[in-house]
Parts: sequence; C-alpha cells; structure tokens
Amino acid sequence: MYMKILVLGLLTFIAAKVAAGTVAFVDVNVIAMHKPGLDRNQTVLVEDGDIQWVGSVEDLELPSGSQVIDGRGRFLMPGLIDNHVHLEHMEDSEQLQLFLQHGVIAVRNMDGREHILDWRGLQSAGDLLGPKIFTASPLIDGYPPIWDDSIAIQSASEGRALVRAFANAGYDQIKVYSRLAKDAFLGILEEGSRHNLKVVGHIPSRVGLRASLQAGLYSFEHLSGIPAAIEPAASNWHPHKRYLVTPVDQQKLDNLLGLLAESDTYNCPTLVMHERSFVVNGDTFAWTHHPQLSALRKLTWLAAATFARDSASEKTVESARQLRNTFVKASANSGRLILGTDAGIPFIFPGDSVHTELDLMVAAGLTEFQALEAATKTAARFLSHDAGIVAPGYRADLLLLKKNPLEEIHHTRSISGVMIGGRWLDESQLTQIEAEVSW
Repeated sequence: MYMKILVLGLLTFIAAKVAAGTVAFVDVNVIAMHKPGLDRNQTVLVEDGDIQWVGSVEDLELPSGSQVIDGRGRFLMPGLIDNHVHLEHMEDSEQLQLFLQHGVIAVRNMDGREHILDWRGLQSAGDLLGPKIFTASPLIDGYPPIWDDSIAIQSASEGRALVRAFANAGYDQIKVYSRLAKDAFLGILEEGSRHNLKVVGHIPSRVGLRASLQAGLYSFEHLSGIPAAIEPAASNWHPHKRYLVTPVDQQKLDNLLGLLAESDTYNCPTLVMHERSFVVNGDTFAWTHHPQLSALRKLTWLAAATFARDSASEKTVESARQLRNTFVKASANSGRLILGTDAGIPFIFPGDSVHTELDLMVAAGLTEFQALEAATKTAARFLSHDAGIVAPGYRADLLLLKKNPLEEIHHTRSISGVMIGGRWLDESQLTQIEAEVSW
C-alpha cells in the first residue's frame, strides 16, 4: 500500500510538472535502445524538448491540454544520427530538412565552414529547422594536400596553432587527413586534448593505423589505414585499396582485429560510400535518379557515375565487401561502431542513405538491434549528445514508425512522423518537405 501511494504521488508530481505544452505518445510500442527488445503499450510524455516520463499506458492520466499522438500499432524509437556528412555541399539551409524527412535528427559535418557554424547558431536560437549539427573543423592535411581547399601544414607548431584557432571558432572536433606528417599529427592530438577537442578523420599514411589509434585518435573514417595494416608487404598505391581490395596477411589481420577490440577509437565505416564507388557489370546508377535530385546535380552525378568511378569485377567487389564486413562486426561487438554515410558527395543522398547504411550493416552480419545502436545510442554517446535513448531526461528527438525495425531493418523507412527537440512533424509535413525541398 505504501509503495502504491508513493508511486501515485510521484505520478501526480510528474503530471503537474508537465501539464503545460505537453506532447504524449499514447499506447505506443517503445524501442528504448538502452536495453534490447520492445516495451508494448507505453505512454511517452514530452515537455520543452525533453522526455519526461515513459511507462505503461495504464499508469498515467494525461495532463490536461496535452497534444496526443496515437501510437497504436506504431513503434517509437530514438531518431537516427548520421556521423559523417558534408554539409558544405548544400546550397542553402533549407536542404537540412532532407535529413529530417528520413528520420535523421543529428549529423556530424566533416569539413567545417563558417556558414555551417552560423547554421548551428541559428538552430540554437530556434530559428532553423533541421537535424542538430555537430561540426568538425576544416580538413588539416599535409603536403601536397589531396583537396585544394584543405589547410596544409608541415609542423607540430602549425597544427597546434590551428587547433587553438578552431577551438576559438567553436568547432566540435578537429578533422585530420591522409597526408599529415607524424609530428604534425601528434601535435594536433596534444593540443586538442588541452582544449577538450576530439581529433577525428582519416588515418595519415605517414603515421599508420596502429600508431594513430594508440595516440588517441577518437574516430577513423571509411576504414582508412586498414589496407596498409593488413597487406603482406607495402605495395604501390592503387585506387581500389581505398575500398579494401588488397591482399591480406592473416596474422596482420588477426593482430589488427585484436587492436580494434582493445582500442577506444570509434569506427565510422561509411559502407554505402564504398558500395557506390565501383561500376560493376553495367551498373545503371539507380541512385542518380532520386526524385528530389535537382537537374543540375543529376547531370553532375551522371557525369561522375560515367567518368569518375572505379571499375571492378563482381568477384573483386564481393571480396572487398566481405573484408569490410569483418571490421564492421568487430567494432559492433566492441561497442564502438557508429553510422556514417558521407552524405553530400555524389551518389550519397542526405537522409535516405542512412537507411541504406543500416541495410548494409545487417547484411554484414549485425543484428537489427546492433545496427540501430550504431545509429542511435552509440552514435549519441560518441557525440556526447543527450539523445539516442527513449527514457526520462533525454532529448525528445524521436522517430515514429509503422513497422518494427527489430524484425526487419528496412522498416526504418516506414516513417509515420519525426520529433526534433520536442517539435512534432507528422507524415503530411514530411511529405511536404519531400515535395518542396530538392537536392
């Protein structure tokens, strides 16, 4: 009796607390993500952008004036996070809504620009609709830089100065690239630690994967650095090596898998980028015909598909795929796999490609729950973001689905609505984004 009175008293307190401006998902099936499985017939209360209460539909009388979202037959889970995008390829901030249309509530931009910092500021003020933006700095590379717009340096002192400048500018992470010298790389890591800025990016070829992970790189992208770490002997560079088409020394492979299991570094493999980097057997480039592609971008992508993609045999592509999958499973088992897509580059559509990446993770051998972890709970932990879990105290960045993604991962596409910071976008509003926003 005492416990029942205590619980009723607590529920009364919660009801009074959330009475103003409350949104309630009622009789919904919850995929909370902090535990496996499904909680059926739940009520989830949201106020001021945060989740206030989650429990059985029978245990709480709704506060007066609540906006009620009927959850019967629906599945509520955390919104998805894409931890590798390129917002610098967006013409305007309206295109950020493409992520929301597909249930993506946060992104990590991987090549910083001042206007992206401005977008982030507009979000904080509530003046810009889109996924929450985290942004790494502009690319820091060595000489000669791979991209003309990267910042090229040669020394540790130059690296430290850049970190200080990027810290003052407000970037969330520091992005390193493939041709950095070892001294410059280590200087960036040391200065980043002083400013509480994580260093992420490609594995510099002059440093190598093992040394980069041991030095404290926070995440490595695209499985970079792996070919050189597992091939029998150093060999000439070839474009296919970027996608793990390389001979394998089994002992080196086993050693690297052990290193990944022990390392604190997160792995962001961007499988969809790898899959769309080859022409195989007369590939028709279906993804260039997405209905929201603008005419100009469609022409650009078709040109890239025709002239700028590597060709490989089906056998070669499958061999590379199986090798990539080995590292994806190892990182998932260690709890440091995060989903990223490279959205913004040719063939990688903002938002939509997250669902393809989830498909590829399950095809790699992950369970549906493991794949969803990489896009929600683990992804949010990596960003130190208070989302990724459906529980009191977490940000109300949520995805309502018509079908259960724990049964089939492609059900993440069955979107009934999206909540971003407590703002509810129903299916009709998402359809309006589809109709009005092009890429």
